[in-house]
Amino acid sequence: MTHPLTRRRVWLTTLRIGLVGLLATLGASAWLSQRIASYLSGQLGTKVEVGSVEVDLWARLVIKDLYIEDLHQDTLAFIPELHLRSYSFDSKAGTLKVSSAALENPYFCIQRHKEDSTLNYAFIIDYIDGLSSGDTTSKA
Repeated sequence: MTHPLTRRRVWLTTLRIGLVGLLATLGASAWLSQRIASYLSGQLGTKVEVGSVEVDLWARLVIKDLYIEDLHQDTLAFIPELHLRSYSFDSKAGTLKVSSAALENPYFCIQRHKEDSTLNYAFIIDYIDGLSSGDTTSKA
């Protein structure tokens, strides 16, 4: 008789390999990239682009070529690779909880535009504060 933990490990390993295989296809990666960019653009009220999304064998999520504009259509951030090593997705709530993230060679353009009293990333801080308080409405 097989131990329940062994069956669970085999099932999880099979699921990971299947997920990696699915996301390795060009179509799935492009679809997921577009979904992430569209969601973030809608939530932040600015242009967001994602080059590609990959999942490795250990189910770590790698977002490549993440581009975010500020509210004046200037570059706010370009992150060639964003690694999410410890995350969970709640499909019922539609939320992604990230416990560990790493940025590779990020570029940030932090500035205060003449007509603003705050720095150009303040809208992102406001959005995150809204998440903390339970306000999930778009800031756009």
